[in-house]
Amino acid sequence: MSIGAGSFATIYGIRGMSFVFKVTHFLDRSEELRNEYLALERLYSLCESTSFFAIPCPIACYDPATTELLCTTLPLHSTRVHDVESPQICRLYFGKILAQSKHSKFLNSSNFPIDVSRYRSLLERFPGGQLASLEQVTAGMGEMLSKIHWVVGYDGRDVEFVMAGNGQNSVRNYVIDFNQMRRFDAKTTSIQLLVDSFFVNDPYYPRPKPEDSLYQTFRKAYLQACPVQHRARAWEFLDTIEAQQVVNNISNA
Repeated sequence: MSIGAGSFATIYGIRGMSFVFKVTHFLDRSEELRNEYLALERLYSLCESTSFFAIPCPIACYDPATTELLCTTLPLHSTRVHDVESPQICRLYFGKILAQSKHSKFLNSSNFPIDVSRYRSLLERFPGGQLASLEQVTAGMGEMLSKIHWVVGYDGRDVEFVMAGNGQNSVRNYVIDFNQMRRFDAKTTSIQLLVDSFFVNDPYYPRPKPEDSLYQTFRKAYLQACPVQHRARAWEFLDTIEAQQVVNNISNA
């Protein structure tokens, strides 16, 4: 069954199984899918066991144009999951205030955004640690983005931070969608590549305003996750997005 689609590919799943298949809409974009597979394999192998946000494990990549088949050497864990009519995800938009509409419900049926205010409402609805705190989720975003930049070597362009079911009557936070990421060399590539990707992405991260406590949580986790030898450039990235946010605020005033 189809569980989601974008301009690049459609995602298919098998009911009751913890596997999905990503199929590009056009054969001439198979190389892009191959690059995503390789990036995801590197991200998973280096970061999955130590990260707050879960990372999908890549299994294989097949290019029908060249008949090339790539198979992972990563350990695989297949589990039976509870069957649902359609998978549902929340996009964690902690950098945007979502307008309330009298003509739409708080949640739609399959794919809905959650801002800070709505997440606080969920925390009130599900007390007792069923959901991670705002600070835990925000720190997890900072940690993951830092690892993508300074451990894995990509710009993080268009990655998505979501909350979804874990297949066992609970929820978990995931980072998904890696096909637009571009390689980043921690020593030589301009920081501007990271800055542009930060602002091009949907507003998952808190906006880089020093007076915002959630941004400070993001910032601290970002720096802590950065290897020591790259800390100076990580500081440069944070200083630059904060300066760019000031410019954006003036432009939008």
